Amino acid sequence: MRGVRPWLAFAITAALLGAAASWRNGTLHNNTTTTKTTAKLVLLSAPRSGSTLLVEMLRTHDDVLMHGEPFHASDLRASAKDGFAGNVSVRDDVFGRRRSRPGELLDAIADTASTRAPVVGFKLFSKHLEWENLPVFLEWATHVVLLQRSNALEQ
Repeated sequence: MRGVRPWLAFAITAALLGAAASWRNGTLHNNTTTTKTTAKLVLLSAPRSGSTLLVEMLRTHDDVLMHGEPFHASDLRASAKDGFAGNVSVRDDVFGRRRSRPGELLDAIADTASTRAPVVGFKLFSKHLEWENLPVFLEWATHVVLLQRSNALEQ
């Protein structure tokens, strides 16, 4: 797979699993205190950049609840690849407002993970993002990973 750097996927996975170990030990830091807080990951990605592979790798770990594309324009909740992981369900009204009020869905995602996994996250393509809402995602996330394709014309 050209353009995908295996070492980068390994480094990201190692960092997140370090956060998971800190969560288990009760030492994960948030902005002001040391608490048992869930690490929240936003995987900002360009198409064909290895994001699906990274999501699948993270899903294999028991300490990670990694969702697919909850902010996709289509409703992918039933998709095994791009839907919610771990039998997570979100109220229809919250899901329906995900593009206009993303904070509600972000809170629902974090709430479902708070007792289930020390790391929760999802994939977000730029074309699925209302750019005025970017600060909402960045404020929610404790970790942001940016994947880009080095040569968009190469297949």
